Amino acid sequence: MKQLYMPDKEAMNVVVFFSGGASSLKAMLGDENYGKLYSVTGAYTDKEDAEGRRLCRDNGIPDLFISRKDFYSQHGLDPKNWDSRRRFYEMLAREIKQFRPDVICLSGYMH
Repeated sequence: MKQLYMPDKEAMNVVVFFSGGASSLKAMLGDENYGKLYSVTGAYTDKEDAEGRRLCRDNGIPDLFISRKDFYSQHGLDPKNWDSRRRFYEMLAREIKQFRPDVICLSGYMH
């Protein structure tokens, strides 16, 4: 398998999106390459009570909760409309810049 990323000095910054227990995040934290090839610099969830938030807190990973439902409601948008979804993800992209992501991992997260 060809390695897609070869860090020169620093590990690749990964931001994890999850909706529940963040099982991929758990696996990353236990991986022998964690901290060498990559590190999780932040996480996003659309579920305030997602179990993965506790995993983030326990491991010093900042997590961001933003409710898609509330975003659509506050902006008078239809969540079934592709332009509404684009607007949500444009906002989310601005918010996760604080984590300096090189890549986003979807850990059970689906829109």
